[in-house]
Amino acid sequence: MEDDGEYDSTDQDCSEDEVGDASEVPTATEFENQAENLVHKRTRGPTKCKAIHARELEERETVIVNDFGQPIQDDKICNQFSSFLGTVARSSKFLPLHYVSWPHVPKEKKLNVMNYVKSKYIFPPICEKWVMKTVSSAWRIHKCSTKRKMKGFKTRAEKLANCPDTIPTHVMENLLDHWEKPAVKEQSARNTKAREGQVNQHKLGRKSYARQCHQLKKEKGNDEEPTEIEMFLKTRKVNEGPDMDENTRVQFEELQNHFVGEGEEEQEEIVWRPNLRFHGRDVTPNMLKRKHEGVAAINQEKGTTANPSMLSEDVQKRLDQQTSQLSNGLRNAMASLKESNPSLVIPQNMFDFLLVNNPTEANRNNENEMSILDTAE
Repeated sequence: MEDDGEYDSTDQDCSEDEVGDASEVPTATEFENQAENLVHKRTRGPTKCKAIHARELEERETVIVNDFGQPIQDDKICNQFSSFLGTVARSSKFLPLHYVSWPHVPKEKKLNVMNYVKSKYIFPPICEKWVMKTVSSAWRIHKCSTKRKMKGFKTRAEKLANCPDTIPTHVMENLLDHWEKPAVKEQSARNTKAREGQVNQHKLGRKSYARQCHQLKKEKGNDEEPTEIEMFLKTRKVNEGPDMDENTRVQFEELQNHFVGEGEEEQEEIVWRPNLRFHGRDVTPNMLKRKHEGVAAINQEKGTTANPSMLSEDVQKRLDQQTSQLSNGLRNAMASLKESNPSLVIPQNMFDFLLVNNPTEANRNNENEMSILDTAE
């Protein structure tokens, strides 16, 4: 899964009592409870990012993004940033879970989230949409995880009694009421079945497509974007082995066999990519189209500026006429000045700068210039 802020193995904000002390010796009662499966094994708690939440305005770190507003640093800033967004999404203070879906969350709460994130990090406006997409994804995952935990209890009373401390009781009651609706159960079953049918899952872990693409671009060394084929091979090769499903293995082998000597169109036919795979969160077809059109326009502008012959014939003709009129006017003025000041020395190449845009008339203009000056003398 792409950066979702759910877990950060490098996070140092959790205290030791959250992780657990291996030196503690369980009592006889605890042994009995473990045997009866009444006490769960203590595990690492959720990421809290306490240091980031305590950060002052002047201590903010800067997030570097790509053309689509996606963070692309290759250091821990990206990991900490997404982890921090996950803690905000799981906070009942900012985003309670009792809303039916993300569109039902009030805009005021979303604005409060954005302002709070800006108080801890510096990022350009183009990154704001990615931030909200990441928070919304982490919020949905938190809601799904809470529902999965509640399935381990049979009765409503047990579920309320084991409600996490981070979720108010009245919020959990609203969630239980919503999950018990027949229409919601049917939708949940359809979603579960659809999720089980997904294949070709990437093996990046917490690393996003944007960061992987940026890394491949640097490795290529020619400032060229990696192709979708290269991204597919890179993102599925990490755990090549028993963990790779059969569908992915077949496509992986076909791509490796066809990668040399085949065109990109033939390779893309093998890749299963329904909607903008390998581009990361919040990238739309229009965004890619605008980017490609912008690059083409820049290249065309550079070519036109560097090569005057790219100008249209009509434009070039008007420029030649204007240059000719300007040069004739200057020559007449200098001839009059020479007539009134016979001792004045006028360089013969004084008007050469006017001939750059009209080389076809250069020789004729030079002859006219000399004849005018000779007559004045």
